[in-house]
Amino acid sequence: MVIKMEKEPIRLELNEDKIIDILMHAATREDIATARNELKVEIIEVKENITAVRNELKAEFVEGKENITAVRSELKTEMIGLRSEINVRIDKLNDKIDKVIWFIVISILVPIFIQVAPHLLK
Repeated sequence: MVIKMEKEPIRLELNEDKIIDILMHAATREDIATARNELKVEIIEVKENITAVRNELKAEFVEGKENITAVRSELKTEMIGLRSEINVRIDKLNDKIDKVIWFIVISILVPIFIQVAPHLLK
């Protein structure tokens, strides 16, 4: 099938409504392009803000870890001091208990010895 196209002059009629439509279409395309560029700039700003916040959070996290480490060290030092103090107090208490036990033992044995001694010396 062969289609012959003859070149005939095209007649273009533009009325006021068509010109307004064409201009509005062009303005709309410009508005879209402007809006797209503005959005790209805003997206870049948001990404930069996210990066900044992420970096701040990382810094705070590191600082928090350092604080936790410092607190742990302080607590360990305090615990060692408290253990030493408790051990000293336990030792003192053991000494007192030993003295009381010996006092009780002697208190029990002296009367027995006093009762038994005359019989042993005979």
